[in-house]
Amino acid sequence: MRKLLSIILSSLIAVSVCGCAKTESNATPVTPEFNSANTFSEDVGKYQQDYSAHYLLQNGNSEYVIVLPDNFTGTENTAAQELLLMFYESTGLKLRSVRECEHNGTPAIYLGNTAYKTQVDGQFDCQTLGVSGFRIITVDKNVVIYGNTDTGTLYGTYSFLTDNLNFEAFTQKYYYVDKGVKEIKLKNYNVTDIPDIQVRVTSNQYLVNDKTLSARLRIVTMYDYFDSFGGNLFHNTFGVLPKADYQKEHPGWYATDGLNLCYTARGDKEEYEKLQNEVLSKLKEAIIANPDCERICFTHEDNQTWCTCNYCKSLIEKYGNTNSVTVIYFMNDLRTRLDSWFEGEGAQYKKDIDLVFFAYHATNKPPVKYNETTKTYEPID
Repeated sequence: MRKLLSIILSSLIAVSVCGCAKTESNATPVTPEFNSANTFSEDVGKYQQDYSAHYLLQNGNSEYVIVLPDNFTGTENTAAQELLLMFYESTGLKLRSVRECEHNGTPAIYLGNTAYKTQVDGQFDCQTLGVSGFRIITVDKNVVIYGNTDTGTLYGTYSFLTDNLNFEAFTQKYYYVDKGVKEIKLKNYNVTDIPDIQVRVTSNQYLVNDKTLSARLRIVTMYDYFDSFGGNLFHNTFGVLPKADYQKEHPGWYATDGLNLCYTARGDKEEYEKLQNEVLSKLKEAIIANPDCERICFTHEDNQTWCTCNYCKSLIEKYGNTNSVTVIYFMNDLRTRLDSWFEGEGAQYKKDIDLVFFAYHATNKPPVKYNETTKTYEPID
């Protein structure tokens, strides 16, 4: 199961409303880069739509408002703020953003999970958009921009700005939009845009410290993406199972050189059961302590070595000399145990949560084989 990502950019929130009081947004800094799409369908990522008979802006005037869901999120509001600011910088015209319940029916740009979106595009399977894909459609005079997640809505807004105002970001402070625009003809949008790589994650400190720029560049920081486990976001197996606490009593839990875990417990079924149960116990504690966690890494230490015990070696050889197979078996078993807990005594904590391990250093190679006939890679089993 996959809990879809939502980037919360609270520092950019400029609309704060209670009930259905009408709000006018004061924009904050803005801009993004353009992500095109893949082979989802022949029409994915195509923005070369025909023009409609309507105008977003004509003779320097616009009747459009930006409509947010009644219970809009911080990320949806950020999308509105970016649109307001870029539109103003490009045209000199200040649009308004309102909640859907206060919209009076004038032409609108609908952002996010609005009731109108469901009404006009409810048959579309949003799940196909993934974490950061989005839809942009034209319905009469209205434009609807939404994703399966709030992140998708934000990225769709950036792409709409790029398509209409040639918006492009370089830093938080420096970005480009066309200036002095007096006319924008409305396109008959029917855009489905799905990135090849759904989530682009970085630990770069410049972007970690600049949420606005990271959003504009469609990048998520590791610190926003992963949840702590064993005191660390990743490379945390020894944080979860410190050698000082466990190695003396359970030497088979650790690799032959002691620099990583032995994910098979040297083939000892009883010790493997204890190893699984101990990691599961720590995993339960982490989930209970952090109800908002969405993805937890249990990843090997930051080195190139791997366990060379006889059991690991035989399993690795069976799978084309791929170390990663031992982790895959371990994580699949851990996932099964976690799901069983969610279905039983842990039902009150049940949630969509990803367990993550790394294809990194010793585990770069996947357990696959190359099919010469089809020219594709296939699982070994």
